[in-house]
Amino acid sequence: MSTGFFLAIDEPSGIGKSTVTAALARQLAGRGLPVLATKEPTVSTLGSLARFGTDDYRSLGLACLVAADRPDMNIAANSSLKAMLDIPLSSSSSSTIPLSGPHSLE
Repeated sequence: MSTGFFLAIDEPSGIGKSTVTAALARQLAGRGLPVLATKEPTVSTLGSLARFGTDDYRSLGLACLVAADRPDMNIAANSSLKAMLDIPLSSSSSSTIPLSGPHSLE
């Protein structure tokens, strides 16, 4: 079984996280490694509202928008993980990523 890792890049807005993530994803993919790059909030309608509404929404309101956007990220991530790992994900596991067992990311 191959092993993988999880990397989070968390910095203030506008500092270049997307640029660094894209460059790192290209380098890793260039070495033949499967890569799943995501961002939060997502590019969905709700995610865009949270991302570009920071002048209108603050504190709890903004946190609620970001939290409400997470199911979209989980569904997209699980679809990509299924393709990368070739594992079955049932509709009941649409927000679950396997962390242990025969199809784990360990």
